[in-house]
Amino acid sequence: MESEAVRVYYDPEILTYENVLAIYWEYLNPDDDYTTCYAKIFYETDDQRSRAENYFKDITDDVQILKLGGFHMAEDKHQDYYNTQPTIDFHKTLGWDKEASIDMLTDLQKKVTQEEATEPPFNNEYWDNTDPGIYVDIVSGEPLFSSTHKYKSGSGWPSFYEVIDKENFTFHEDNKLFQTRVEVRSKKADSHLGHVFNDGPQPTGLRYCMNSASLRFIPLDKMEEEGYGDFLYLFDD
Repeated sequence: MESEAVRVYYDPEILTYENVLAIYWEYLNPDDDYTTCYAKIFYETDDQRSRAENYFKDITDDVQILKLGGFHMAEDKHQDYYNTQPTIDFHKTLGWDKEASIDMLTDLQKKVTQEEATEPPFNNEYWDNTDPGIYVDIVSGEPLFSSTHKYKSGSGWPSFYEVIDKENFTFHEDNKLFQTRVEVRSKKADSHLGHVFNDGPQPTGLRYCMNSASLRFIPLDKMEEEGYGDFLYLFDD
């Protein structure tokens, strides 16, 4: 039997699994006939099952905790619903507090993401990182880059020739250094990430030159655990 569900990605350094369950329960009204069909939690690991059972055991018997048999994306018309509904505060609904996330950043991370500073080349966390995994926005956790698209550009900053999903980015003209450049920012958090240039390798010919301070690296063996299992397909080959 199929059910309509939402797959939630979250940063465990900002929200715990129990926080996500609490937000779910806050916005679900099981007494409403319309929402009773959504009173279900689908787990992927035994740890998730155990934590969900422990969370709801003294609250309600109305939530079904079920093993996820598979997840299939809905049609395009059902995607990004929050973007077409201006009355919905998406970040509030998910319990994501941007200001609280920014407060957790280091001084350098704040200067880069919020004040468009640039960290020093060859002296940053990920410029020479070759481990498999993905890079997410340090503020929001939105997925940005994969190690499968990372390459050594010689610039001293982490460089990628492709992004995971362009829908997670915005691009802006930047004339600050007496030349026109294209600034790259994350869409949800509006974090300054770096710039993109047209001197990268094929097949795109692009070089996304990023600041390590704007990124958080999720190792391949931690992706499922941290909620990024949908992106494991990037490493199929």
